[in-house]
Order: sequence, then C-alpha cells, then structure tokens
Amino acid sequence: MRHLCRFSRVLPVLVIAALNFGAAPVARAVSTTVVISEFATGSSVSATDEFVELYNLTDNPIPISGWKLQYKSAAGGGGWLDRLLLPANAEIPGRGYYLLASQTYSIQGNLPAADFTNATWGTGQGMSGTAGHMRIIDGASTQIDKVAWGSTATDPEGSPTPAMSGSQSLERKANGTSTAD
Repeated sequence: MRHLCRFSRVLPVLVIAALNFGAAPVARAVSTTVVISEFATGSSVSATDEFVELYNLTDNPIPISGWKLQYKSAAGGGGWLDRLLLPANAEIPGRGYYLLASQTYSIQGNLPAADFTNATWGTGQGMSGTAGHMRIIDGASTQIDKVAWGSTATDPEGSPTPAMSGSQSLERKANGTSTAD
C-alpha cells in the first residue's frame, strides 16, 4: 500500500491521459471509489510478469476483501476468468494504492513488492499484450471498474486503450494535465 504511483518512474509508460485519443470518445473510469490505475500484461523479463495497481479515489480506507480481478480475451471467448480473489482484511487506504501481481511477477530494479499475489493468476495463459479486458468486481459480483486495450477489444468501458509492448505499462491518469509520478 503506497501513496505515490510507483511504476511511472521505472518502467517505460504509455500514459493514458484521460484516455483521450484523437477523435475517439473520452473514456473515464465509471467508479467513484476504486479504479484500475495502472497495469502491465508482461515485461521484457517474462510474458507473465503481470501486475494491476488499484487506486482508492476517496479519503477513507475501502475494504476489498472478497473482490476479484478478472480477465477476458479481446473477443470475449470463454467469458471472464478469475485471476485472483482478494484475501480477508484486504483494504486500500484513502488516496492509496494496492498492487496485485501474478505469482511470477519479478521485482526489477526499484519496483515494489506486490501487496498481494495468488497462484490462481499464474495458471493457464497470461493476459494478452495486444488486446484484452480486465475488471475488478466486489463480493456481490458488481463491477467496480473495467479497462480494455487493443483495437480488437469488443467490450471496453468507453474506448479501448492502444496495445502495449512487452516492457510497457498503461497508466490511467485523472485528467490530461495530471503530473502523477
């Protein structure tokens, strides 16, 4: 649990400035509580070196016990697949971050350790770097936030972000003038 975005200083980041690309409609997070603030679908070390960073938009801690991170392919075949189930007593501090990672996530350079990893994420195939979807749902299966990437993603929340290369992460900023590190 950290209070400053950590990855922007270390990994080459493709900044998603309010997710506004040319004439495409602006896609903003629908959630007013927790959002997927940054993610990577692999690295130059491993294709399954994946992480998702959640951010709490509020001033108060938010319990996230029982929430799930799910992935769906670009075409949606097979539906949503659970990547991990958050443990009892998990919470994100007010205006804080919570880092989720695959069990194969490797700490490179100054990257922080994950707040939570789970063996479920590491089973089966990793997330596609060219196109796909991910979302977080609460214990009642209510969607909290969702993001899609790549031009073939069929179920985005607004417009999908561009695809990323192996050593990039995608960061969702609050607005185009954000200076978050």
